[in-house]
Formats: sequence, C-alpha cells, structure tokens
Amino acid sequence: MSAHGGRVNWLASMAQDVYKGRRSEINLMNGLVAEKGREVAVATPFNDAVIEVMNRIDDKTLEQDDSHVDRILKAVGR
Repeated sequence: MSAHGGRVNWLASMAQDVYKGRRSEINLMNGLVAEKGREVAVATPFNDAVIEVMNRIDDKTLEQDDSHVDRILKAVGR
C-alpha cells in the first residue's frame, strides 16, 4: 500500500530490465551465488538453471513466459 492508501504498482528491477529489453543483472546476482558455490564445492542447481533461462531471455533466444518456472523445476529434479 502506498502512503495514500492506494495500491503500489511496481516490478522488480530484473523484471523491468526484461520488459525494457535490457540485459538483466542475473549474472551479477545469481552468478555470484553459483561462483561461490563452485569455490567451496557446493552445487547450486537452482541458481544455475535460473541463470541459463535468464541469459537466454536476455539473448532473446527464449521468450519471457511463466512456464519457465516449470522448466527450472524440472532442471533441478522437482
């Protein structure tokens, strides 16, 4: 809710990037998690799958769509 009692209409910065055709921050944010995981031999399959999907969206080889959640869950065996 806003200070005026109305609904706040906002999007996360990564969603704004997608809608505006800009490259997202996925490699800086989730990429860091994946990198640190590799450094200490901890698998980060969820982050790896999210990075893969978002990079394809950024490269415009994959359309933005809610069905990618299922793609990510399948990639991590869920």
